[in-house]
Amino acid sequence: MNNNELYLQYRQAIQLIRVGRYEESLHILQEIDTERPETKNVLYALAVCSEMLGRTDEAIDLCDRLIAKYEHSKARIIKARIEKAASEPEPPKVDLLADLGLAKPPTLPPPTPAPVSSSRSQGEQGIPVTVPVSGSDSSEKSGRKKSWLFRFGRNT
Repeated sequence: MNNNELYLQYRQAIQLIRVGRYEESLHILQEIDTERPETKNVLYALAVCSEMLGRTDEAIDLCDRLIAKYEHSKARIIKARIEKAASEPEPPKVDLLADLGLAKPPTLPPPTPAPVSSSRSQGEQGIPVTVPVSGSDSSEKSGRKKSWLFRFGRNT
């Protein structure tokens, strides 16, 4: 692959990271890494993907490589975050209602639809809108507004 193709693949991988598609990004980045090994930006993006996919050992290894070769400060942050999360015990799952001896709240029935006015057929329901009337009629002078009913783009 030439440099332009590699750059386009790298940009695609970064966009995939931004939208949370880490697995797809990881595959693209691994291809780039085999073509151009030990590239700083590629290794960092691989570390981010690995962390987000829960591959902590792989992420820490990538961070160690970045720190050793480039003194990469963001890699230090990722590594510290992973190590901190690994050292903290997982919080126990708690059912507060059961622990307090309370029953679960009853489920509510689904809402019923609002009744349709008999003067309008279904599908012709409009939204009443009050709009100022322009022109030189008496309603503008008195400050009154005319009420309109809009139905699918037609007014009556």
